[in-house]
Amino acid sequence: MKAFEVEYPGDGYEIETGMDLVYGNNRKEARKNFFDSNSFFGAWGCGCDCRVSDVKFYRLKDLDNCENITSMKTAEKLITSGACMDWELAGEHFNEDNFDEQKFEKAWFVEYASE
Repeated sequence: MKAFEVEYPGDGYEIETGMDLVYGNNRKEARKNFFDSNSFFGAWGCGCDCRVSDVKFYRLKDLDNCENITSMKTAEKLITSGACMDWELAGEHFNEDNFDEQKFEKAWFVEYASE
């Protein structure tokens, strides 16, 4: 399926702009999946408190056909594609510039205890 980056206004305090990842055969299906809370972070209805019209969808071709890979591998792809600015795990920050796969995977298992 096609991957879409979802951007929405943050809470104004901690998050300036929220981000999520959703899949669909087209933009319409991806929108439906997001608003049905069927997305990577499950932001809609949980951490997203904004108007539907404020939510934007952008193609994220680097993650096409990745809907069945593990959460850890999805996170790695989000970081290395530049879609996710910063990811914090086990007290360490990872981004596109400093990404080290072994350190990331070690931190992932410390944080989540599984893949």
